Amino acid sequence: MYHRVDPSGLLALAELQDGVVSLEQAHGHDLGRNSIARLVREGRWSTARRGIYHTAPGRPGWRGLAWAGVLVGGDDSRPRW
Repeated sequence: MYHRVDPSGLLALAELQDGVVSLEQAHGHDLGRNSIARLVREGRWSTARRGIYHTAPGRPGWRGLAWAGVLVGGDDSRPRW
């Protein structure tokens, strides 16, 4: 039997990040590699970069790509005020 995932938290996060989430963020919301692969294969999500996903078909816009850069760069890509 499969565990049913409630994607609302992850999708809310994606909305704040212009539709982009990292693999780690998806895992943190109980979405596994197989589920992500299925979403990409079905065309519902797209890969922005290895380990970074756009939660819509096609390429993310400029702001989504900027978010992808922040997610790839990790803590060192964010300013420390």
